[in-house]
Amino acid sequence: MSYNDITTFYTTSRNSIYKNVPSPKVFQIDNHACVSIESIIDNMMSFGVELNTINIATRFDQLSSRTDLIEHTQEVEDIISKIKLQDADIIHTNPIIIYVVLWSDDFEANHTRKNRNST
Repeated sequence: MSYNDITTFYTTSRNSIYKNVPSPKVFQIDNHACVSIESIIDNMMSFGVELNTINIATRFDQLSSRTDLIEHTQEVEDIISKIKLQDADIIHTNPIIIYVVLWSDDFEANHTRKNRNST
């Protein structure tokens, strides 16, 4: 491959792989940098990361006898019931529930006299 092929197919051209891999868009709320859940899911799927999902049509009591899985919690049962009530065609659409762990990487500045410029 030539340098031109590399830039065309992989790095800099409009149709290159690098330019078309979804990357989370950062936005600001009250001086905090944030990314949307949708953009994180797009990014994870583009790299083939397996998502934690719960299939509505699956019968969990047939999957496992373990009771410590998130699939066996009352919260999941409530979510499934709510989805089934909202959509009469649930059998045909077969939605999945994606569960994520949300975290924050924020910090507060250290405002002591000794460390005035420290964070």
